Amino acid sequence: MECKSQIHFLIKYGLLSILVSMLLGCASWEKMRTKYNQDYFAVTKDLDSSIVNSITRGKVVIGMTPDEAMAAGGPFFYEILPDRSKWGGGIAMSRADIRYYIQWEKNGRQKPRMPLEVIFLQRYEPDSSLISLTFNNTSQYETEDWVSFATFFINGRATRIQRTDDTEFKSLLKELTTENEIGSEKEDE
Repeated sequence: MECKSQIHFLIKYGLLSILVSMLLGCASWEKMRTKYNQDYFAVTKDLDSSIVNSITRGKVVIGMTPDEAMAAGGPFFYEILPDRSKWGGGIAMSRADIRYYIQWEKNGRQKPRMPLEVIFLQRYEPDSSLISLTFNNTSQYETEDWVSFATFFINGRATRIQRTDDTEFKSLLKELTTENEIGSEKEDE
């Protein structure tokens, strides 16, 4: 798959995790993000001052590594299409937060459970894995209401940040919902 279609694939199939994140309630997410920043800064010494500023302000920016985005954006849902030459095939989806990365660093970068290892190693050994981290916070767009947005990573760096309330995203959501309804009807027969 070419890069653009791979991102489209992650957007399309990551929609269900975003819906779940909206339903879980996000009041404590902003507090959690700021609480763990100091621990993150303590274990990650090679941060550029502009990245530290973005993290402190809760802003995910193009060019960040996944762990930098995790520190800036707060808890997240992830979708990974791993680099087949390094990790094999498959796609993984789940929820996590920066505490997992901090613990990994403190434990001498011992191997975490897959698929988090794919995300964590992008800082040190970037590969062609396609990673989507979906956040929900008030700081990214400086709003009073929570805004969900997805950040896409290729070769270990953020290449695209997309609000999940834009027209393209809503169209994909409608398409996925329709596909799931059709799939459910077939299963019932």
